[in-house]
Amino acid sequence: MRTITIQVAGRRYALETSLPPESVSDLEKNIQEELARLQVKHPSSDLIDILVFSLIEKWERTLSLELSLQNCRQSQERMRSRLRQLVGLIEKKIKELTARK
Repeated sequence: MRTITIQVAGRRYALETSLPPESVSDLEKNIQEELARLQVKHPSSDLIDILVFSLIEKWERTLSLELSLQNCRQSQERMRSRLRQLVGLIEKKIKELTARK
């Protein structure tokens, strides 16, 4: 981990990160673009409101991604279960076929 500094809304913030420098630059750029987008979308809002809107959008996206990941994991487990059933059926059929000889 190393400490880096980024600037958000005119203020500098020190963060500990293991991200490579180019990712940190992308992060800072994306934050600035997001704030600019929200300032256009909500022109009468002050900076705190803009930051809160951004935070709410990020949490909403995070929750959506967590739900999607949970659904993927459940689907993956159903597929594993089905594959175990199929392997069992195949093994049973092989035993039946080899027992006949």
